[in-house]
Formats: sequence, structure tokens, C-alpha cells
Amino acid sequence: MPDFAERPGRGGRLAFRLFLASVLATVALVLGFVGALEYHGRDGTWVDALVVALQLFVLNASFNLGPKPWPLEVARLLAPLATSLTAATAALALLREQLQRARLRFARGHAVICGHTHGALQLARDFARHGERVVLVEAFFDNAERAGEEPAVDGVVLAGDPTDEELLRRARVPHARWLIAATADGYRNVEIALRARRLLEPPAARRTAPLECRVHLPDPGLCALAQRNQLLPASGDSIRIRVFNVYQQWARILLSEHPLDPCPFTAEDPRQLHLVVLGFGPMGESVVVQAAKIGHYANGKRLRITVLVGEAVRGDGGAAAPAKQESGFRARYPQIDQVVSPAFRALSAEAPETAAFLNEVVRDPLQALSVAVCLDDDTRALACALHLREALPGRDVEIRVQLGRDERVAGLFGATVAPSAHDDGASKGVQPPRPEPVPAPTSVAPRARLIVFGMVERFFRRSNLLEEDLDAVAEVIHAKYLAEQHRQGRPLGTSPTNRVWAELSESAKDGGRQQADHIRVKLRAVGRTTVAAGSPEAEPDFRFSPAEVELLARVEHARWCAWRYLEGWTYGPTRDDARKLHDCLVPYDELSEGMKQFDRDAVEEVPRYLQVVGLAVGRR
Repeated sequence: MPDFAERPGRGGRLAFRLFLASVLATVALVLGFVGALEYHGRDGTWVDALVVALQLFVLNASFNLGPKPWPLEVARLLAPLATSLTAATAALALLREQLQRARLRFARGHAVICGHTHGALQLARDFARHGERVVLVEAFFDNAERAGEEPAVDGVVLAGDPTDEELLRRARVPHARWLIAATADGYRNVEIALRARRLLEPPAARRTAPLECRVHLPDPGLCALAQRNQLLPASGDSIRIRVFNVYQQWARILLSEHPLDPCPFTAEDPRQLHLVVLGFGPMGESVVVQAAKIGHYANGKRLRITVLVGEAVRGDGGAAAPAKQESGFRARYPQIDQVVSPAFRALSAEAPETAAFLNEVVRDPLQALSVAVCLDDDTRALACALHLREALPGRDVEIRVQLGRDERVAGLFGATVAPSAHDDGASKGVQPPRPEPVPAPTSVAPRARLIVFGMVERFFRRSNLLEEDLDAVAEVIHAKYLAEQHRQGRPLGTSPTNRVWAELSESAKDGGRQQADHIRVKLRAVGRTTVAAGSPEAEPDFRFSPAEVELLARVEHARWCAWRYLEGWTYGPTRDDARKLHDCLVPYDELSEGMKQFDRDAVEEVPRYLQVVGLAVGRR
């Protein structure tokens, strides 16, 4: 997995000093031996020469005044230098270890990041840039030669196995504010969280706030199942554990920064949005799921998704490989057909039939095409995207292409790089949009636009991983829900969602996050967007018109139904949380007037939700 590959050995300053000292010592020994043989001539043996050469390292060799062979003169200078460099290196290493222990002895409220990956190192640097103290616990596993590295991060570095409770105790996990388990092994990350939980068991845990633990599960399907079924304890008095997946997060960022509907769908728009995904690895699946969550528009047309997985076909397998991938996906999301219309086709990304299929979609006036290239190989993905851009001449289409490492090469081909995802701390889904592209002159035929995303260095930011602003909006949304439940005479605890935010499962919290993500989709449908509060573009005291409220209430209900269906819920005449049955999983027109009003209230509250993160509604 390119986004979470182990960092290659870089040879830190300590290793370089030791290497330099060994080179100097070897050269000094050889020259000293040769020079001593020549200096003593026939009166000495090779043993005498070797002893003399070794004595040079401790300044214990004596010679008569006068000229000496040049090898011996050079060795007399290099040998003490090698000895001094070795001693200084050892002293510095010992001093650094003592300083680290001193810094750790009283550390509180810091971030402990476990992992020896590009992402973990990047995350440690970003935490440090935000003024937070960082302890990086590097998982060397069996690569003992990496133990001498010095990662370029402003913080304490502990080398060893992060599942070792003693090492976690040395990192002062019981006194930390954040624990990020970001090794390349998902099972090891889970073990880190469980070890930390044991460290925080009473009477050891006496905290004013729980430890916020983030656990990376590299497989998005497993991560989704863990989130839905609460495989890890999500909350407690001493620790709150939340699983995440880098591909899921990137898909959320991508469709927020570069939405599938750059030209918004109004209520009268007859088109159906058609997303074509090339490749169905972890990123491809994450893009499909996020599109199903977010792709609900004012015209009420169901999102159509086509997945091309022909590159997975092997030999005589024929269509078996696509069928296997589809069956696995449907097993994870059994209600997917209630949300979108997915289709899996056995076409490779480079096949001529693929370009012909895309051109057929583009020529259909009732379809709006969007393409996502999610292949595991960066070179192949970029080549495929460039080929498709040429194969869609005169087509104003956006082609999103995943590159796991460096986007600079893509920039040479005129690709747009997806922003670094809320480096300014704005919330995903509700941040001010980037300036929209200036339309090309009418004399220039439009062509497909490349958008590059998925670079590990651009994802691993503190704001992306912690999602504090997104959670702030989601928590206000949930508070509105609790107030409505209280008004209806339902006390706290009567259902899994009727609890305070801190006690909710991650699945329930994600419902509020998805509602926050969808704010920009609703605003685009009525010609609005999000802007900084107090800016000239902001509309003070903005209110939706009654017609807009009713329209967007329908859209909100469709989004809510999609969330429930993707969580495995089905319709039942009476709500049953244990069996995942809900009586509101019906078309908007079949809802009771009270439930319709609940959706209308959610729409009317959008300006207040935006105020939580310093935003306002403005005209596009």
C-alpha cells in the first residue's frame, strides 16, 4: 500500500558519524601499518608494525625526531581524529538519551505517534508545527539497522516495538492527550490501542479528559465494519478509541474539495450524475462509498456508478474477478442498491472499449460524467488519465487520478493538485471553496481536466486526522437532535443515538459528520457557497426561502436514508435498533409531518452550523 509503506532507511547523523569514524580508522590503520614497516625497515617485524599502528589511536606510539614516511605521518593525524570522533559520537548519543528521559519525565498533554512510515513521520512533524510536544515511537520490527536513524522531527524519538507496554509507559501514554497508532500493520495498531487501554485502567488512570486514540486500519472494508459494529471500545472514562482509514479520509477530502457536481444540479436539471471508477482497490472502494454518502442532489436523480475492474482479470478467470470484487463489496454494503445504482464491468483501464464507453456517456445529454482513476501503480494511473484526456476531445470532464507519492510529475502535464486538505484548520465539507477555474475562451475547445489526489504527504496533517472542526459542526447538529428528542418527551438513553456526543458510537457520530459534509452540496443547489464570516461575500442574516427549505429537506432526507442503508439498516414499521429496522426509511412524501419538519429544521439551521467554525453563507 503506497500510502503506508515503511520508510526507507535514510541513515541519520549518528549513523553517518559512526561510518565516517570507521572509514578514518581503517585508513589510519592501513597507512600506519605500511608506514611503520617502512620506518623500522629490517629491524622490525610485521607484528611490531601492527602494534605501532594500533598505538597511534591512543597516542601511545613514540618515534625519533626527523623525517618519517608519509603514510606514517598521515596515520598519526587520522588515528586520533577517528578516536575523538567515536568518543564524541558516543557521548552525544548518551547525552541525547539522558535529555530525552528528562524531557519525558514530566511530559503531559503531548501526542504519542507510533509508526515507522512516511505518514507517521509527516504527522509527527505537523503536530510539532502546531506547537504540540511529540513523542515518536518508531516500529523497527526486525530491521535493527534502522535503530541508529534520527528522523527529522522536533520531538522525542523512542526506538522499539510500540506494542511493548513498557515502551508505551516510557512515552508517558497515560499522561498524553493523543495516541496515534499509524504503523503499516492494522493488527499491530489495534494491539497498540488495547495496550494503551490497559495502561489506563484504574488506579493508573486519573485524567481530566480521556486519551484520544486514533487507530489506522489499512483495509477500508475492515475499517467500515469496525466502525459499524463497534469492534473497539469507542469511549470510556480514560480513553476514546476511533479507527480510521487513510483511503476513506482521502475520498472524503477529494469529494469535498472537488465535488462530483462542480456545475450544481438544480431541481429542474434532467441529468443523472454518472461516476466511472477505474480500479477497485482500497481507494476505488472508498471513492464509491463516499460518493454514495454525499451524492444526493436537488433534482432527485439517483447517482449512477460504474466500476471498471478488468485489470484484475487473470488468465481464464474471465469475468470471475470483477464478480468476486462485486460480491465482496455487496457483502460489506448489503443495502447499496437502495442508495445508488452500481455496476461492475470487466474492462481494463487501457482498453479501447473503455474510451468508447466514456465517450458514449458524455454524448448522452441526460448524463453528466465524472471519472476517478484509482489504480495502485502511479505510473500506470497517470498514463491512463492522460490517455483518457486525449480520448475525450472537446469534453469538459474532470478526471480524478490517484497518485500515492509525488504530484510534481503530474503538474508537468497540466494536472490540478488537490489541496492539502484543510491545512488552515477549516472543516471538511464546510470550508470556504477554492477559487473556481476561469472558463476557457470560446475559441478554445474544452478538454478533460486532471485532478491529482491521494499523496501521503498531503493527507497526514493534524487537522485532517483529528477532524476537530468537522466534529464541532457534527456535535452542534447532534445537540439539535437531542433538543428535539427532549421536546418529544424522550429522555437521554432511550436509544443508541439519544445520548450525549461523548457517549455515541463512532457509527452514530459519523451520521452527523456526513450531514456536515453535505452542507456544501445543499448550498450549491441554490446558488450559494460557504465563505469566511465577516467577508464582503457573506450574506448577513441569510435565510433560505420556503421553497428552498422544502427542496433541501427532501435532499437531506435522501442523504439520511443513504447513511442508514450503508450502515445496514432496512425499513420496518417499528424502529428496532437491535435489528437495524427504521420506520422512516421511506420516500419523503410518506413521512409524517413531524419528521418532514425535522428535516426542514435541519436545513434552516445550516447558517448556525457554519458559525461554529467561523463561516457564513455567500452567493456563488
